[in-house]
Amino acid sequence: MTYLRTVVLPLTAVLLFATCKPRPKPAPAINAGEKGTYFSIKQYIKDQWNTYLGQPFGIIKVTTRQGKADSLLKNAYNLEWGDILNKFCATDIGNPEYLGHYRFDMFLDESTDTRNFYYEAIDDTLFTRKLQISAMQENNKIRSIYIETERKTGTKDIVQKLYYSPLRVIQIQEFDALATGDKNASRVEYFFL
Repeated sequence: MTYLRTVVLPLTAVLLFATCKPRPKPAPAINAGEKGTYFSIKQYIKDQWNTYLGQPFGIIKVTTRQGKADSLLKNAYNLEWGDILNKFCATDIGNPEYLGHYRFDMFLDESTDTRNFYYEAIDDTLFTRKLQISAMQENNKIRSIYIETERKTGTKDIVQKLYYSPLRVIQIQEFDALATGDKNASRVEYFFL
């Protein structure tokens, strides 16, 4: 028993500590604020497309121009998805080149139980001026996306307001302000049935 206490236990303890190597510490992130990207509209659209592909949605398309509305009953198979998706994809700020060009803020809205992510362009020459994403607090599932864009040409300014609420509505508003003072406005809404 004394042999065990005096020789074997200390020898075992020395072997255990000598053979165990400490785990390497993870390297600290360098310039962590400059890595990553902002929210990618293109990636989100791809995810939505893959999730709902082939679903037989009925859709009411309401077009309003110069105060006059017209509606049309369509379905997901014959909708002009290319035109709709191109307008949203053109607003994507998910490329790393946009880092630092937008002010970002996140806030909770207790009245709607949502977490809101807000991006606002610092430079007024950027096409996408505002992006607001509203997500449910408990699971971060997106409830809505709102985007404002502006493009200036020599004779007119074109402002777009885009809104998407999954499986509820897609809304595209366009306002043209001409140098002569004339204004054109159009709104196209797609309501999911």
